Amino acid sequence: GYVLVDIADVWSEVTGEDGQPKMVRNTLYLPEGKKPLIFSYDDTNYYEYMLENGFTYKLILGEDGKIWSWGLDPEGNEVVSRDLDAITILDKFVEEHPDFSPFGAKACLSLTGYEGILGYRTQTDGDVEWTEEREAFRQSEREAVKPIIEELRRTGWTFGSHTWGHIRLGTKSLEAIQADTQRWFDEVGSLVGPTTILFYPHGERPDGDDWQKTGEVFQYLQSQGFRIFCSVGIESFSYIKKDISAVICDRLHPDGTTLRSKYVDERYGQFYDVREIIDLDVRPDLGVGWS
Repeated sequence: GYVLVDIADVWSEVTGEDGQPKMVRNTLYLPEGKKPLIFSYDDTNYYEYMLENGFTYKLILGEDGKIWSWGLDPEGNEVVSRDLDAITILDKFVEEHPDFSPFGAKACLSLTGYEGILGYRTQTDGDVEWTEEREAFRQSEREAVKPIIEELRRTGWTFGSHTWGHIRLGTKSLEAIQADTQRWFDEVGSLVGPTTILFYPHGERPDGDDWQKTGEVFQYLQSQGFRIFCSVGIESFSYIKKDISAVICDRLHPDGTTLRSKYVDERYGQFYDVREIIDLDVRPDLGVGWS
């Protein structure tokens, strides 16, 4: 009963009666009987620590021009697939069920930058000696990822910031956040283009749980072009700020933690039956709270 919607289509910035910009919620026109669903994927960077655990190493373009995943199996053999990564799985599903994405939307990819993006090591490393050889490699990775970004954008994927260093915005100083934000623009935004979406690392809001407060960190981030600020919560929640042109919202996180939660039916039963997803015979017993 759901259809995919681009998060950027839900709200717009307009000029209010007082002449100041503000965010408004748009009216969505959906196929009859359908409900809007927004997908976002955090950390689609393919960090080094993930690779030994069977994750995709990077995204590539296949001979068919489509996005595929590339990786290595435990024996070191190449594995090129469209069945082993959340991005390619959704691409395939929409190809088979185009009515799931009637407007062409897929998901918003929430990117950090400290280990590059999409499996390409496009980052600078401030704590190591930088050489011409390392910079040449970085530039080659930047060029290699550009057609991947172009194809993702063409097929309905969008991009948001997850900060450069996956930093906690509620505890870092303003100066540290400013430096991190500029680094994201330089190393990630320069590749994926401008975005109005900021996904809070760890779900940590800069102003805590007082969403009506607008502190100096929030004001700075809004001044850099961000308008939709996404945290993590237990329900679909959004609030249009009254004093500044911005929206804050929460996202449900269907991950390994919540799949095992005793609240999974209460909070995620509207989307799926967890018993059809997780196989407890092969998954580690981490204290599953449901039966």
